[in-house]
Amino acid sequence: MDLNPLRGWIGALIVCACSGGEPELGQPVSQETNPTVPDLPSEQALSTPIPEGPNAVSVDLGPAVTREALLGVLLEFETLKPNEQELAVRVLNTIEAPCPPCERTSIARCALSMPAGCENLPGLLARSRRLISQGSTEAALAAALTYPDDWFALPNDGRPVDPPTGGPVRLEVWLDPGSPFLGGTVTTIDQLDLSRSGLVFRFFPEPGDPLAEDLSRAAIAAESQGMLEAFLRGLLSWRESNRPRGGRPPPVDSQALASVAFDLQTKGLLLERWEADRRSPETTQRLREDQALASRLSIRAVPTWFVNGYRMRGNQSSHAIARLIAQELLDHPQGP
Repeated sequence: MDLNPLRGWIGALIVCACSGGEPELGQPVSQETNPTVPDLPSEQALSTPIPEGPNAVSVDLGPAVTREALLGVLLEFETLKPNEQELAVRVLNTIEAPCPPCERTSIARCALSMPAGCENLPGLLARSRRLISQGSTEAALAAALTYPDDWFALPNDGRPVDPPTGGPVRLEVWLDPGSPFLGGTVTTIDQLDLSRSGLVFRFFPEPGDPLAEDLSRAAIAAESQGMLEAFLRGLLSWRESNRPRGGRPPPVDSQALASVAFDLQTKGLLLERWEADRRSPETTQRLREDQALASRLSIRAVPTWFVNGYRMRGNQSSHAIARLIAQELLDHPQGP
């Protein structure tokens, strides 16, 4: 599915403020085709700039791990200089481990036990060692190890990825096509540089709402023809064209869905196939699988974002997501 327009073209369709309100349509929006992440003066040599962040957390992470104990399990850190080892011990003791098995403990304490359920721990430790050896400051190192939410092992279950080859970062977006926040979600994606990322959509319709489920089915059916982007924009366009003067856009109903599908025929949508796919057992199975996964991942609302398994809940600015993508790219300085 070609989602280049989803990333590069907003035109006259969406000018949403991604702060949680209803998107406004009809004017072009200033576009951040390559979002910049603030870099630190002392970190100019790094291949990917990272933002400055806190070097401590506000929760009690337990007793600090000593240098001797940490080096006893992290043998690769023995090659660092003594001052670099001290930096590693200090930062790893003050950053919370971003995985459920090590909840409310530091990365350092997590490293002592190396729990099987913290698959991302080795990568974080390797990242910290590499950054320290490159001369990272304490603040920059802390920022590169700090994440906004839990990490989850997401299944690679054959969902369409754009582009198919993806990249070192996998961005998954959970949405409800009938949600009033759809415009904000699309705008955020438009403003991201996803040249080294694979984009995946999953669907989480409002539980118990047959129309919301039908909209998700319709989106899945459109995606099977490579037209998910056009379908989502069609919904947004319909809402804007039916907005009462001075009022809010109306919710999408079954009549609106039919109107959007009819218009998409001019762009290549095969209507009979789309109708059949909406009601197919395969679409039902996919939707049920997404709903079951949403329960396991504690997804309660849309949008919800995952960057290589790191979860970000609710409306997010493109800058916030770009910062997390940049941190993940630190692990792939020469990657695809």
